[in-house]
Order: sequence, then structure tokens, then C-alpha cells
Amino acid sequence: MLPLVVALLLLIPQSSRILGGEFVALGVAQGVALLLAGRGRKMTAEVLPSRLARVVLRFTATGTTTLLAVTSGLILLAGCSAGLYLLVPAVIFALIDGVWSAWLFLVPHQRTQDRGG
Repeated sequence: MLPLVVALLLLIPQSSRILGGEFVALGVAQGVALLLAGRGRKMTAEVLPSRLARVVLRFTATGTTTLLAVTSGLILLAGCSAGLYLLVPAVIFALIDGVWSAWLFLVPHQRTQDRGG
């Protein structure tokens, strides 16, 4: 969702300070939404078989993309246009996380298949 909203915000002609405020708001809203969405989900071994998968799923989405979007916005608010360069890794991490989550959701795990499911 982050790449789409970033692209839409960049299409609107506006000053870099206003854009920075929008990116800070976007990063905070995304972080809160991801934390609330993942709060009721249990990260058990049955859901995610490897510890690496649990760590990547929990910290990549909420931490990296949110931190980069908020930092980009703060740099733009300070009047430096170099904050836009932080959006590139934020969008890349968001896309990788989306593919990772889809992979975990769609590909059946080996443990499930061994039980006859």
C-alpha cells in the first residue's frame, strides 16, 4: 500500500515541506495500521515454521518501511530535498515484504502436508 500512496503524493504539485508532512503522517499511519493488524495474529510455529520467517515478517514491514517514510518526511520538513532518496528503499522494502507475505500465505508449509492436510 505504501508504494501506491507515495506515488500518488508525489504526483501532486506542492512544496517539499508539505510533502514532508504528508510522508510523516503516512509513515505513522502505516506503522499504526500494521501494528494493529498484526496484534491479534499469533506468531506460532504452526503458522510460520522458521524463526527467521517470524522475525522478518514482524520487523521488516512495521519497522523498516515506517522508519524510512517518517525519516524521509522529517528531512523534507527540514527543507532538504534529499529526503526523497529515502523513499526508494522504503518502497523496495514494502514491495519485498508484500511478496514475502503473499508467499507465506499462498505456499503450503511442509508441516501441514505431513499431517495429511
